[in-house]
Amino acid sequence: MRFRIAPSRIRLTVAALAAAALVVAPAASASTSNSAKGNDRATSHDISFIAMLVPHHQSAVEMAEVARAKATNAEVRQLAAHIAGEQSGQIRQMEAWLSRQGAKPEPPPAPVREMEQQDLQMLRSAEGAMVDRMFLMMMRPHHAQAVAEAIDELEHGRDRFALDVARTTKTDQSRELARMNDLLAALG
Repeated sequence: MRFRIAPSRIRLTVAALAAAALVVAPAASASTSNSAKGNDRATSHDISFIAMLVPHHQSAVEMAEVARAKATNAEVRQLAAHIAGEQSGQIRQMEAWLSRQGAKPEPPPAPVREMEQQDLQMLRSAEGAMVDRMFLMMMRPHHAQAVAEAIDELEHGRDRFALDVARTTKTDQSRELARMNDLLAALG
């Protein structure tokens, strides 16, 4: 069974990656200067960042679990396992932090969740090498969005935990984006 990716989804993916690339470079120095400002008093910005990141990570874990089970390329399976493991641990930490703040995760808007569910269903329905490509192509804009949100938190956040999560997210997911690009190039 062949899947056709809609041109509108490709344009959305390209736009998200381009936006993330524009934001990542100038913000690198800003995040360094903000690293010393962390304290233990969370602002609404910090809480919103973490509350949004929990369901975002949950969505990534769902996609990664499918790829870990179905991907044909060993490196794609390894990347998927890494994403699922790392982000699952981060979810637990973020949920505990939110609980201490008297807050809960913020589910994404209905249209976003619906699109994520459609993507997940397409990934589950895919077979063979198509799983590898689809996972990488779906995860790239997902990671790019998280990097952009992390950069925003680094610029505007105040809470030490939230800033640490933002730094980790920016660093890890930027590295994973580069790996995804390399894997896609190798897959042809």
